[in-house]
Amino acid sequence: FASLAAALLPHLEPDLTEVDRLVETGKLAAALEEGTVVLADVLDRILARANAARVLLIADQFEELYALGDDLPCQHRFLDALLALLADQRSSPFTLCLTLRADFMGQALAYRPFADALQDHDLKLGPMTREELREAIERPAQRLHVTFEPGLVDRILDEVGQEPGNLPLLEF
Repeated sequence: FASLAAALLPHLEPDLTEVDRLVETGKLAAALEEGTVVLADVLDRILARANAARVLLIADQFEELYALGDDLPCQHRFLDALLALLADQRSSPFTLCLTLRADFMGQALAYRPFADALQDHDLKLGPMTREELREAIERPAQRLHVTFEPGLVDRILDEVGQEPGNLPLLEF
């Protein structure tokens, strides 16, 4: 809830000072967790403020929900808050995109409402090939007109190898 509040607050209240943002993030997180503030209402306000029609909420490394704690009731409240956004997919202005490592899929599927929501709405990605990794290294650099020392990309690729988790190692 704290991470979600921290991500939303700058869009909801862009003019807050850093101190006020810290205070208000805690308040918003608590209100979302308690259910006294509904996530859809926060996103509706953000839509109105931005004069936009849709919100795409991306939660990268969603496995942190499971890895950073084992408070199942809190996890379920968080998932319920997200799932409430998707109650009517046809008319909802909200789209939720999650990234979740495969080794946490069992924990995600253990909560039936979340498992039901994931049904037919997931995309499984296998490990990147050496050429895909090369592209992930070189393409962003090319867009910024940055070049690599000859052989550096091959050396990086040799270092990360084909081991599981090589992409986070590459990022690091």
